[in-house]
Amino acid sequence: MRIGEGEFLEELSVLDYLRLKLKRENWGKEILPTGEIVPHDPAATDDSAGETVPPLARFGAWVDRNFDWRPETAYPLERWSFFLAVALAFMAQLLLEPEITGPFRNGALAAILYGLASISLILGAFLLALHERSLRSFRSLRSLVAEEADMLDETSAGIVSSDDPEVPSASEGAAARDDDPDRELCGSVPWLRSALAFAVTALAFVLFGSNRFNFLNVSVWIGAVLVSLAAFFGAPDWKRFAAGARSFLGRLNPLRLTIEPWTIACLFVFAVSGWFRFYQLSTVPTDMFSDHAEKLYDVMDVLNGQNAIFFIRNTGREAFQFYWTALMIRLFGTGVSFLSLKIGTAIAGMTVLPFVYLLGKRLSGRWVGLIAMLICGVGYWPNVLSRVALRFAFYPMFAAPVIYFLFDGLESRRKWPFALGGLLMGVGLQGYSAYRIVPFLVLVLFAIALIRDRAGARVETLRRIGLFFWFALLGALPLANIAMTSPELVWYRAFSRLDPTFSPESASAALVFTSNLWKAAIMPFWSNGRIWVHSIPYRPAFDLITAAFYFIGLGALTIRAVRKREFEVIALLISIPILLLPSALSIAFPDENPSLNRTGAAVIPMTIAAAVGLFEFGLRLIRATRSRPVRMAAALAVCFLLLVGIANANRALVFTSWQRIYTNNAWNTKQIGAALRGFDGSIGDQANAFVIPYPHWVDTRLVGITGGFPERDFALPRERIGTVGGGDRPLLFVIKDDDTESEALIRTQYPEVTTRRIPGTAPGKDFKLMLVP
Repeated sequence: MRIGEGEFLEELSVLDYLRLKLKRENWGKEILPTGEIVPHDPAATDDSAGETVPPLARFGAWVDRNFDWRPETAYPLERWSFFLAVALAFMAQLLLEPEITGPFRNGALAAILYGLASISLILGAFLLALHERSLRSFRSLRSLVAEEADMLDETSAGIVSSDDPEVPSASEGAAARDDDPDRELCGSVPWLRSALAFAVTALAFVLFGSNRFNFLNVSVWIGAVLVSLAAFFGAPDWKRFAAGARSFLGRLNPLRLTIEPWTIACLFVFAVSGWFRFYQLSTVPTDMFSDHAEKLYDVMDVLNGQNAIFFIRNTGREAFQFYWTALMIRLFGTGVSFLSLKIGTAIAGMTVLPFVYLLGKRLSGRWVGLIAMLICGVGYWPNVLSRVALRFAFYPMFAAPVIYFLFDGLESRRKWPFALGGLLMGVGLQGYSAYRIVPFLVLVLFAIALIRDRAGARVETLRRIGLFFWFALLGALPLANIAMTSPELVWYRAFSRLDPTFSPESASAALVFTSNLWKAAIMPFWSNGRIWVHSIPYRPAFDLITAAFYFIGLGALTIRAVRKREFEVIALLISIPILLLPSALSIAFPDENPSLNRTGAAVIPMTIAAAVGLFEFGLRLIRATRSRPVRMAAALAVCFLLLVGIANANRALVFTSWQRIYTNNAWNTKQIGAALRGFDGSIGDQANAFVIPYPHWVDTRLVGITGGFPERDFALPRERIGTVGGGDRPLLFVIKDDDTESEALIRTQYPEVTTRRIPGTAPGKDFKLMLVP
């Protein structure tokens, strides 16, 4: 590379690169690591005229290079039918938006418009099919004429026809290669190592019978996983591993590291999603409720060395969140607090996004993956599940990678995606009870794969099923022991919703289930339920733009599944109703359905479908304006504004609407805890501060947690008011503002008391501080 007079280097330094890049004559040119300066792309100049191509023409060339122009986007009738469907879907969803229509939502008219949108999509697909059929007929006729001409030429020249049985065709050779067995999967598993894996797994299962994690059973559990890996994969190739590590570290060399524009786009979307998940995390939402107290008491058990496998407090809970939160406390030093819970679930929500991108990319290309990651990242539904800081976020956290690795394994025929996916599914079963539907989903997807496979390949698919579920058993081994030895602990909550005898409702279970499933299916358009904790009651689960494009994407994917019978498209569509089942199966308490928490993993295929709808619309819009760069730029601006609109609508839903509703319904335990902390740090001692319980008021355990005294419950029953005090330190009583009986009793027992009314953080949240000097 020439830097100066006759000076050459083998590789550029960062300083040399900047010196070259800053020269005006090198602007817009590529500088290679060797120092060679690559001139402008010939496509960017007009050689015949010697003039630079206008920027809009270069922009059009960029669009041509970066979009997959599928044939259907070029057919005008199909395109306009698609645009009509999008317009009808938007008009329908406008009638269902509470922020627009208020309480006067017109479901009947919206259903008619959505029906017309469906007809428009189907009509467009039908017209396209007729168009493609006529094109195929024309091409077949043309190719037949050409073949006859070629045969005449070859016969006269004495050339052997490709139809000769001694000359195999290219298609026959490809078919023969497809029938070759996959050596990685078809190899037999060594029986000795298999027996050892089974023995170690059985030993680990027995050792988990104490419902406690300890060094011995965890070590044997890890050993069972390692021995199983050796049984299925053989001994590790350390040389290959070392070579791969060196190659990876070499790519991290700053001088060789190249970040492409697409990588920057993905990082930008991920960063925007991170802002939505972590912005104002300490204050949105502000206060906890009783479920958080139960969780934090279990976390304190973990921190105090009580390492349970299944926590029996509050009718029983899986263990993952408590150990995960304990890890957050150790890493970030946030203590036993609401913020520690929220950091853990926010990180859990972020881990979903890469797999949403990968699934969307597998289904319809990288643009769909990027759009799906953005919708899932900024969406009100997944954002609320992350911020409410309960176990809900662990449902999609583990479902997304399981679905992705299952798809990858079925396509690539490699073993490791099945092992990793199975292991993650097993661990996920220890996260949230709604996740128990995922094994059923996996079985359904395997069944579809078996139907798709040829007879000779089904044996291999059955082997993959065995591999997947063996590692799933390994991942769920601790919980599996408790489920077998104490099923009433593990299954009580699930059966209390499924069994109609738990409820006085007399309706048929089948009718209730059908109604529940329908309500869950229309949740993105109509109502996400009535629970203020994790939703804005009775509004759609999606914003206006996402809901409309979800409907369009669902229709487009359905048409694609019917026409092309693609496994991954069919699997994605089937996964939606299955992942809704944990909510729909609330037979005993149908008022709890639909709910965003029990349907949390359904946000994965739903956002991908919405991304498909938006991308298909954008693709057709740009194709329609492609011949005129100015109009095409306007079309891209429309697509960009739609994405901005999605982000802005969900920002308002989370940080304004949901925050307001949550604050109005949750008791202000943080405010009361701050008052107790101020008393302890000034004139008194927290041991002399008490909260008098009142029906349907604050959880007194949360007052201690928010006040910085997590192990103390500040409750003092009304009948014990006169039993405290007598020392030289002042007393502080906290009572509800309308608790006149407790106030009168305190005044009787402590005549010198002074009272101060504290305005609450929301109407109806006032409380009184009664100080006894």
